[in-house]
Amino acid sequence: MTIEQNKKKSASQKLEAIFGPLTIAKLLLAHRETLSLSQSQMAKKLKLSSQKLCDYEKGRRLPSPETAEKWALILNLSPKVWVETVLKEQIQNCKTITDVVVA
Repeated sequence: MTIEQNKKKSASQKLEAIFGPLTIAKLLLAHRETLSLSQSQMAKKLKLSSQKLCDYEKGRRLPSPETAEKWALILNLSPKVWVETVLKEQIQNCKTITDVVVA
């Protein structure tokens, strides 16, 4: 891959190239660990219960794009990557959409 091709990749594509497919669960856990926060501390920061955060980190729940954007802003991160990740997961989880290709 040339430098020019690499520049055209989105932030999420660059992260996926390194860590595999991104999920909200991976993003939440990675940022919580980077900040050295417990689940209860991170839950408080994001204004949700520890149980809900656990469910999100385990992939049992998926936030709305609006919630993902809100979390990114609270964590001082790029909302684009978080919203993009949620939308990709929503499409992948939808059983009725068969002809949509997620880039």
